[in-house]
Amino acid sequence: MRPGRDYVPDLVADIAAARGSHACERCGGQLEERRGIEVGNIFQLGTRYSEAMGVRFQDESGEL
Repeated sequence: MRPGRDYVPDLVADIAAARGSHACERCGGQLEERRGIEVGNIFQLGTRYSEAMGVRFQDESGEL
């Protein structure tokens, strides 16, 4: 996929590996570390990880 050709990004950002000890650049508050899940990848992983974490996708029509 290529931005501009295949999709138009809503946001372009400079992203760093933040830690819980870092401060928010907007308000100065301390960041909090949480578990997460990778939203996109190029591997055929099926639902192994999303099911284990209880993560589901809901499309525009509300269908899960």
